[in-house]
Amino acid sequence: MTAPQESRPRQLGRFSQDASNALELAKHEARKLGQNHVGTEHILLALTLSGNATFTRPNEALENHGVTHDRVRKEVLPRGLVKSGFFTGEIDLAPRARKIVEEGAPAKANQRKSPTVDIEDLIEALKEEKEAAAAKILQDIAPEF
Repeated sequence: MTAPQESRPRQLGRFSQDASNALELAKHEARKLGQNHVGTEHILLALTLSGNATFTRPNEALENHGVTHDRVRKEVLPRGLVKSGFFTGEIDLAPRARKIVEEGAPAKANQRKSPTVDIEDLIEALKEEKEAAAAKILQDIAPEF
């Protein structure tokens, strides 16, 4: 018997290497926080790591507004978005995160007339999904962003 596969979001073929890396890092962030799903907060946490070697270029938009991994993590913890332990099972996108990955970010790329979805498109889509944890965290950390 084979293990079930994590469902792959539509549109991922359009994602740049950096955007794909961000989604993989988001899974890791979710697992570290004991979650069995990737939420918008995990995508945001991953995007704040864009200055590391996983990405081809740093994400200056977040950095310039003081949105750092430490600050986002400090916002995630008191919101009850953490469980104990490291989750090791299958992990999939939560509904709002899936909407951002499958619809919001590709729409942003389309607006830029780009065939490729990049990390900037993920950020803009996160900001626009006002009820998502990531949008609320961004509003708290950098209201002018």
